Amino acid sequence: MSDDINHAIALPESRKAAVTQAAAYYQEVHQKNEELDAEVARLKVELAGYKVTVEVLQAQLNDAESKVATAMATVDQHKAARLEFEALFVSCQALFRTFKIPNAPTVRELQEQADGVDR
Repeated sequence: MSDDINHAIALPESRKAAVTQAAAYYQEVHQKNEELDAEVARLKVELAGYKVTVEVLQAQLNDAESKVATAMATVDQHKAARLEFEALFVSCQALFRTFKIPNAPTVRELQEQADGVDR
């Protein structure tokens, strides 16, 4: 390249050296720019992979949160049902006391008595 410059334009040696140095600097900058462009492209691909990973993890987190919310709702329903039964049993117990109905043995106790098993 420097030979082309020397033949095309007659330059003093100091200018020839400056032109040669500028051309070399341009080549360095251009090569560095290409390397940085390649690194940016590689980092963009890496970033895209991380974005996909984050989306997958976010989906898993949303699924887990949904399952927890469903489980909490189920627990709340069962607690409400339990409270209803407790209220029913308390009401029955109050009725038995009010009408002076004595405690009766359970079905299991009656079966054991009929079978002759004593515990």
